Amino acid sequence: MTPISDKIWSRCVYLTLGKHDAYRIVCSTKNAENILTHKWPVENGAEHRRALDVCAEVIKGNLPADEARHAFILAAKEARLFIAETPRQFTFEMPAESTKTTGISHYNKRRR
Repeated sequence: MTPISDKIWSRCVYLTLGKHDAYRIVCSTKNAENILTHKWPVENGAEHRRALDVCAEVIKGNLPADEARHAFILAAKEARLFIAETPRQFTFEMPAESTKTTGISHYNKRRR
């Protein structure tokens, strides 16, 4: 269960972040603040600093949670990260069956 202090958003934000463009799902102010502080690729942007300030104010209870969501989206745009409103906007690719793996089996399961 997520603590109330996390300040849950009305809708999650999906974004790519990291070396391999792994996607992340961000649904709370606390999660956003953690990503902005420890994983953000651009630390000197005005929107990044503003998003950190807004997250702090939301966690203190001075602003509604979705203010942090809006600030987080603006910071992501400033950092040129791909963001989406729904996970359907992301494309997932499965490795080809002939691809060698490191011991993890990949298979296609057909629906009947």
